[in-house]
This record gives sequence, C-alpha cells and structure tokens, in this order.
Amino acid sequence: MRFQRVLAALLLWGAWIVAGPQPVHGKITLSTGVRYDQFRDTGSSEIRGNELTLPFGLLYQTERMFIACDAAYSDATVSTESAADATISSFTDTRLSASYMFPELPIGLILGVDVNLPTGKEYLTKTEKAVEIGEGHELFEVDDFGEGLNIGLSLGVVKEFGPLSLGLNGAYVFKRSFDPSNDSLEENFDPGDQFMGVALVNWEISSNWQVETFAGYSWFGADRGNGQKTFKQGAGINAGGSVRGRVGRIDTIVETHYTMHTKNRIAGLDSLEKESDNSNGSEFFGRVYLGFDLSPRATVLIVGNIKRVGESERRELLLDLPIGGKRLRYALGPGVEYALSDQLSINGLVKYFRLRQQPDIRLAEEITFHGVNLALGVRYVL
Repeated sequence: MRFQRVLAALLLWGAWIVAGPQPVHGKITLSTGVRYDQFRDTGSSEIRGNELTLPFGLLYQTERMFIACDAAYSDATVSTESAADATISSFTDTRLSASYMFPELPIGLILGVDVNLPTGKEYLTKTEKAVEIGEGHELFEVDDFGEGLNIGLSLGVVKEFGPLSLGLNGAYVFKRSFDPSNDSLEENFDPGDQFMGVALVNWEISSNWQVETFAGYSWFGADRGNGQKTFKQGAGINAGGSVRGRVGRIDTIVETHYTMHTKNRIAGLDSLEKESDNSNGSEFFGRVYLGFDLSPRATVLIVGNIKRVGESERRELLLDLPIGGKRLRYALGPGVEYALSDQLSINGLVKYFRLRQQPDIRLAEEITFHGVNLALGVRYVL
C-alpha cells in the first residue's frame, strides 16, 4: 500500500514538473458540503434506505494546467422486511487529477493523469455490500466505496477552425488488484485495464450559444479472480451532445448521452467465451438545466434528468427472465446559487426522483422506488 501511494504521488509530481514554472497567481478553490439521499419502495416489500455524504475537494488552476483532489465520507443504511438493517460508514476512494496544455504548438496538446487512491473501505462483508443497492448511482450518489489503485494516462489534441473546435482524446487506465469482500472466496480480484477514446466537435454559433457533439469508444481487459480470467466486459460505444445558451437572464443547457455495449465474454470450460446473446442493455441519459439570474449574485435553478436502461437480450432459460431488466429513472427539482462575496458562494439543489425497474433474474416482480436527492455546497476561492 505504501508503494502504491508513493507511486501515485510521483506521477502527480511528474505532471507538475512537465508543466514547468507556473505563475503564482493560480486560482485555488476549496469546496465542501453535505448530500442526503433517501429512497423507499412504493410496494409491499418496504425496501428503504438513506445515505449522508460529506464531499470535499481542492482545485488549483491556471490558464494552462489544473491539479485537483476529490474525496468524500459516506454513511448509508438500507432496510428490508426480511433482513436486518445493512449499514456502512467509510471514506470513498480519493481521486487525484492533473493536466497541462501546450497552447503554443500548432495543435493544442493536453497531457493528463488521473489516480484513484484506495482510501475507501475495500473489504466489505455481504451485509455491507447490500448497501451498494441500485446501479449507476440511481438510488445513492455514492454506491461504490473502495477498489484498488487505478492510474489513468491521457493524451489529447485540440484544433480551432474559426467557430469550430475539434478534439481527440485517448486514455489508458491501469487497474491494480484488490480484495472485494471479506466473505468472498475470490481473495484477489484483478479488474481489467481500460482504454477510452473520444472525438469532439464544438461549434460556437454566437457569443451566447454553442453546440457540442461527441462520439467515443471503450475497450476493457479481462477481469481475473485468483489468477484466472473470469469475465470481460463488452466494448462500449457512446455518442451524445449538448446545447448551451443564454437568453436575457436565463441560462439553458440540454444534454443527451447514448451508450451501448457489445457482447461480454464469460467463463467457459477452458477460456472466456462470447455470450450467445447480449446481457448489456443500451442506455440513454438526458439532462435539462435552467438558471434564472435574480441578481448579479443570486441564481435560481430548475434541473431535470432522465435515464433509461434497456432490457438485455440474454435471458435465463428456466425462469424466462432477462439477465438485466429495463429501468427508467427521472428526477426534477429546484435549486439556488448565491455568491456571498467574490470568494465565497453557496449552492443548494433538491430533486424528487422515481425509478421503475422491470423483473429480471434478481427481481421477481416489477418494483418502483421514489425518493429525494438533497445537496448543499460551499465553495471558497483563494
């Protein structure tokens, strides 16, 4: 563990050295706050849960580079009729990021490094793992508490053509092994490395309006357990875009994101074999943000989002149920941002959400959750 931490520190120090001397007038931003997530099942099973999260972050930024550190402490509880309450209190992993841009080159070059430090609780019992309910942060903002050391290295290029900006970025993430559970026989889980590539086009229609589109590809290496290949996630293909604009005192943002995965490779007799039908459902995400400036210091918000995960093609033959059922989640709520001074600002957002999940091999009947996501934040700029 000490070696991993030293290696991560050296990577960040190397990014700083590559950047060279920096002006002393860089901006430092400190942020913290509190988030409360609460949900319950609308049916008779009475599944319910709540989570209190205290995030904190540090950001150093100049015109050419930034260095950031983000982490959180979370306390969560999930209750059901048939089992005792499942609880967990832990720090999350700490993420360190650094990047530097060389704008003086014919093509803008961006170097980046991202490090996931395993400061979160890594060894979870079955009871504690029950708190990681839902998928993709659909019920709790923090639903994964700890994993191994991850090191991501990225290289990007940007070129401007008048109002158009074109960008390409590639990143490779090295993932180290860790022990996922105290109750698991799989004592040494080694997740596969990951490669990500993305192409982006930004069009500034006017000083108040811009459109951005992107397309990306992700490749995943094979996961290993106790030295043996156990699973390989199918490659991911995603595309989306956003429209950002301002009319009078109103800021508007509309974003969409679509993702699909090819077939996974699962454990066979002698090696990993491609599954007959795809167990990954396609995913659509959309977000709308409206901000109205009441004054130079105060802004009121309306934020809404929708997420749809499609039913998987692969089914369990005996139960005649899909491996993954269709899920639909939508959320909507008001917020506020207020600057107490040029350095200190506060913000708040509360959203009501509903999540409907169709039956699959883990869920015998359709279930609908509803709940609240509440976030309060403080930001101070030095």
